[in-house]
Amino acid sequence: MESEYAFLAEARDIDAPSLLSIASAVFVDFFRHGEAGLLGQ
Repeated sequence: MESEYAFLAEARDIDAPSLLSIASAVFVDFFRHGEAGLLGQ
């Protein structure tokens, strides 16, 4: 999980559409795993 957020921090230098697609991918990943994935860090 930490590595994902590290690369998200770097993504601030990327243009908005790319950042939006990254955020969407993270949201979909969270949605698939649900709260169990979040609490299971």
